[in-house]
Amino acid sequence: MSSITAPTLVIRAYLNNTPAPITVSLFAFTPTKIYTIGYYYGVGAVTINLTNPLMTNVASAWKVAGLWPSLLAFITYTSNETHTIRFMILAIPYNPSWIISREHIAIMASVNLTMRSHYQYRET
Repeated sequence: MSSITAPTLVIRAYLNNTPAPITVSLFAFTPTKIYTIGYYYGVGAVTINLTNPLMTNVASAWKVAGLWPSLLAFITYTSNETHTIRFMILAIPYNPSWIISREHIAIMASVNLTMRSHYQYRET
């Protein structure tokens, strides 16, 4: 990721060890409000530049040094073939100064959407 020139969030998603098509709904919050940063789609990975004006304003709202708020990411996989929906919710901590000063940094998250086999319940 040496080509990163601004704060970036990269979410990689796999299903059965294969890159999966995902939709990412990204939210950020200030001490008083939650903002929708955006909705993103990709197959295997979604890369989100965190230098948009809204994200910069959100990061600027955190004036306490050393405080790391979190981004909230809802990762959704939908398959029309198997009639399944799988999702994961991530809280992704970040340093607001990375956004404000446009650090050359990538925040990486990997998501495994493979489900374990179903458990059976029996009364004895």
